[in-house]
Amino acid sequence: MKDNVNHPNHYQNIAGVEAIDILNDVVKDLPGKQAAMLWNSMKYLFRFKKKNGVEDLKKARNYLDYLIADIEATNEAAKNIMANKSEVLWDTWFSNEYGNMTLYSKTKEPNGMPSKLVFDTKDAAEEFQSVFYNLLSEGYDEFSIADAALEMKFKIAKGNDWNKWDEPINWKELHDEFTIKPYVDKYELIFVYKDSAQKKEETAKTDKTVNVPCVIYGSKISGNAKVCYSTHMFAGMCRSIIFTSDLQRYMFIASFFAKLTARDFKAFSIRDVLADANFVVPDGTDNFSAKIPWKDVFSKFETRTEGEKYILDFIYWIKTGTKKEEKPKPVDTTYGPCVIYDSKISGKAEVHYSMQMFAGTCTTIVFTSELARDLFINSFLNKLGKKRFSIRDVLNDANFIIPSTADTFIVKMPWRDLFAKFKMHCEKGKFLLDFIYKQETFESLTKQPTNDEHILYKSTVWGSADVYYSTDMPQGTCTKILFDDEGGRNTFAIKFFRYLSTGAHSFSIQDILEDSKFMFPKEDNSLRFTMPWNEIFKGFHMTDEDGKYALEFIIDLQGEK
Repeated sequence: MKDNVNHPNHYQNIAGVEAIDILNDVVKDLPGKQAAMLWNSMKYLFRFKKKNGVEDLKKARNYLDYLIADIEATNEAAKNIMANKSEVLWDTWFSNEYGNMTLYSKTKEPNGMPSKLVFDTKDAAEEFQSVFYNLLSEGYDEFSIADAALEMKFKIAKGNDWNKWDEPINWKELHDEFTIKPYVDKYELIFVYKDSAQKKEETAKTDKTVNVPCVIYGSKISGNAKVCYSTHMFAGMCRSIIFTSDLQRYMFIASFFAKLTARDFKAFSIRDVLADANFVVPDGTDNFSAKIPWKDVFSKFETRTEGEKYILDFIYWIKTGTKKEEKPKPVDTTYGPCVIYDSKISGKAEVHYSMQMFAGTCTTIVFTSELARDLFINSFLNKLGKKRFSIRDVLNDANFIIPSTADTFIVKMPWRDLFAKFKMHCEKGKFLLDFIYKQETFESLTKQPTNDEHILYKSTVWGSADVYYSTDMPQGTCTKILFDDEGGRNTFAIKFFRYLSTGAHSFSIQDILEDSKFMFPKEDNSLRFTMPWNEIFKGFHMTDEDGKYALEFIIDLQGEK
């Protein structure tokens, strides 16, 4: 029986080969518009005898005329560019996700080294830049422009004897930095090579144009980092860093935490972190050469944006990081891990929790004053009539300072169903408040959702990633991921935040894993479902677990199961 839908007779040749197979092979090396014109012209030539005769031949001729006109216009434009000693447009490659990428060169024989790439969006330019530096950081000293483009799933054209886009280049020896600039309605990614006459001077200079003293470091990628400090702080410590892009800020954060959580932790300097984050660190010394025992003084980061400035504020255990303050004491962990909140009135609250309980619940809160404890109890009991609220909501009402960064206590819980009573006691001048949960709900409360199901993803770069999820939560969410390699965890976290910062806030865990070079199983699973992460995601909690690097998800489902 004939299949006129999938295998029409007028598209079969004598040997029984389908026209579509031949057409796809013929046009594969042409750019998008020209490929479409040739494809349509040949389609009508294939079928004219068996379908519309002369009418199909005329249609084929029309498309062939369009193709000839387009090629002649492209060649003429190239001649004009060369006549003006400008850049030559060599190729245009296309990706479903990133649109067009146009390759330019200032010479007739670029030999694999373009002068610039032009992208449809700034995100695409930054992504290529990120892929380029990721390949270098993973030990690939030599690779081709085509290799980097394939990482972003561009459909590339085969290189020739002149452009050599598919031949490996030793970028470490030849490439200096990138610059991203607007170009009409597109964005240029400009290659700066080490033999360029206009190579930037690799020195940091003190910026005296503002009231706050700072040191400026140039980036190997684009822009710079302005590291601000106070003369009343220890040498080596800073108040904030102002970056020119969100990507730079996340690269710095990832590098900082990689050093902070290293098993063989050693004191390190701000310059050490900047060097790992692809900033130019000159020879010699400055205020940020001093190595600091960050585990003793660092509390957390807070991020904010002012126009096109991406700011990272340092929060210290010492009140201001001044020389007059005492050395900070280690956090008391007698009652388990905790998060510390400062009071607007006086003192602080240590909110302790168990790793065996759901995010959002706590075991004990240790207050430094009886008044602070009473204010918390009063606020909690007033909110108990509501369906859901978080520990942070109560602390805020009880005059505690709530930071802009997320932690486990941002999650709203159904306290009316869980809470039974408080138990109060005092120890060594501290005022403790124990949480007692209802017996009938305690068993389910302490059951780890991460034990329900898990899926193993593997990577030739990072080893494996074990993704845990709960069948009681919506498909597409997960509770934690255990990574073999710390670099794999940091790469996943950076790419997750990059996806959040783009216009498309709905994406899947599998998207991020694939982008981080993990291979997903052939069988379908719930992690391929897209989720509105900008609505439910509140933060990550990074820990070490049995020799693995854990990344726990803090999620607020706002009353959904």
